[in-house]
Amino acid sequence: MPNTPLKINRSYDYIVGMGILWFILKWKVRFLGWFAFKSFKARWLQDFITPHSRNMGQIQIRSMP
Repeated sequence: MPNTPLKINRSYDYIVGMGILWFILKWKVRFLGWFAFKSFKARWLQDFITPHSRNMGQIQIRSMP
C-alpha cells in the first residue's frame, strides 16, 4: 500500500483544482452577465432618450391641418 498516499494526494489536488476552476468560471459568467445587462440598459436608454432630448428646450410649433 505504498501508493495510497500518492493517490489521495492526487485526488486532493484534482478536487482543489476543480474548485478553483469552478470559482473562476462562476465569477466570469456573473461578470459577463452584469456587463451584458449594463450594455443592454445603456443601449435601451440611448434609444429611448435620444429622440426626446433632441428637441429639449425648443418650442415646437405644429401647423394645424
